[in-house]
Amino acid sequence: PLSAFMEMLLHGYQIDNVVFVIEGLKSGRNFEQLMRTADPLGVFPQLKNIVPVGDDDYASLYQNVLVDLPVGVYFRKFLNEVTAGAQADDNVEVDTKFIAEAMADYSLQQVQLRVRKIWLTELYEFCQTQLGETSAVVMEDLLKFESDLMTIQIISNSLSLGGMPNSVNREQERKKY
Repeated sequence: PLSAFMEMLLHGYQIDNVVFVIEGLKSGRNFEQLMRTADPLGVFPQLKNIVPVGDDDYASLYQNVLVDLPVGVYFRKFLNEVTAGAQADDNVEVDTKFIAEAMADYSLQQVQLRVRKIWLTELYEFCQTQLGETSAVVMEDLLKFESDLMTIQIISNSLSLGGMPNSVNREQERKKY
């Protein structure tokens, strides 16, 4: 359990590094330069498999690369949330075009926040079920604090968004994150 716990702690840094590398490559920065400034706790060998995407074609990047990363399970769950209802049959895979259309509404920062929420939720559940009582209580407080910080940041950022004119839409959007 300790090994799994330590690995799950690194996943938060890895998610941040994945988004950092994608943003850097998108803006034309050199991969080696990005790796020198990336968070060392979030560096892992498969990070080099992330390639620049043209025309914001993140669908193929998510489908072909990100799902194979150590944090790929969180990206898969995010894609499942985004494409919910697209599959009438669980055996049918959602095509790249549908994913691209669904992803068009999300910025990289929004993806990062949604994936981090999935990670925090799973880490919380892991701590509650796999750790001893004292560790679970301490981690519960730390994870709730992290979640509160993210919530405050999201609310603060959403106050300035023009795309959410009424409070009902704003509240629904906030809950997603």
